[in-house]
Amino acid sequence: MPKNSKGKEIAEIVAGKCIGCQVCLGECKRNAIKMEEGVAKIDPELCTGCGLCVDSCPTDAILFAGPLPKKKAAVEGPSPIGDYKGVAVFIEVQDGRGTEVAWELMGKAGELAGKLGTQVLGFLPGNGVESVAKEAIAYGCDIVYMIDNPVLQTYLSKVYGKALVHLSRQVKPEILLLGATPLGRDVSSVVSTQLQTG
Repeated sequence: MPKNSKGKEIAEIVAGKCIGCQVCLGECKRNAIKMEEGVAKIDPELCTGCGLCVDSCPTDAILFAGPLPKKKAAVEGPSPIGDYKGVAVFIEVQDGRGTEVAWELMGKAGELAGKLGTQVLGFLPGNGVESVAKEAIAYGCDIVYMIDNPVLQTYLSKVYGKALVHLSRQVKPEILLLGATPLGRDVSSVVSTQLQTG
């Protein structure tokens, strides 16, 4: 494992596994990760060896030999319910277009949001999905949170699951709706396990 000038072990990027998705950049509290030629690079002098970036990588391209950060103890409990706002919909995409199920869920989300006095949020992972984001707004979505990246061109449950978990943790919707499609059912198991929901 590489070390910085202070002798502290730091994380290491496996260049051949890095897809340039930039998810790790958002996890690093010290801004120690930068993109160079489409691949993440760690600045050894800024990296503190906290290991927060390791779990965020959808392709397991970050290695760290030191102890990983401890998970919050269960006794601390979840964030207060007041921290969660909005009704989010996973916008499933097939052949470059939002699915009918996604738009049906958008209508249901609108009903729920109206009763709760909140907004309809769209969670849109994919590649080249900007037109789908515009379509979601037309179907009643107030805000679309999009992760547009080539790694999301083809559905992989682990990668899509990490994207939805990342959005859920950042945005904190009070409700997340996923379609009862084969893809929706598959990714919902990943998301519910990671977020410890039912």
